[in-house]
Formats: sequence, C-alpha cells, structure tokens
Amino acid sequence: MSDVASKHYDRYDYLSEKRAGLERWACELMRIIGEELEGNVVKLRG
Repeated sequence: MSDVASKHYDRYDYLSEKRAGLERWACELMRIIGEELEGNVVKLRG
C-alpha cells in the first residue's frame, strides 16, 4: 500500500492477533469435521 496511513500510522503487524484467529478457526473446523487437534500438529488425510 502507498497511502498515508500505511506509510506512517499503521505499522503494527497484528501477528499475534492473526495467529489467535487462525488457531480458533482451525479448532472450529476440526470440531465441525469431528476431529481433535493435538497440540500444534494437525493430521491430514490423504
């Protein structure tokens, strides 16, 4: 982005918030399909 806000004001990357959101999403998806999440390892079917 090249707007004023992205150059000067919005410098925080929100990584911890993004990670927390993705982890909650993963847990909800696993609940929906009926599988448990084990630590930080996700079993893939294939």
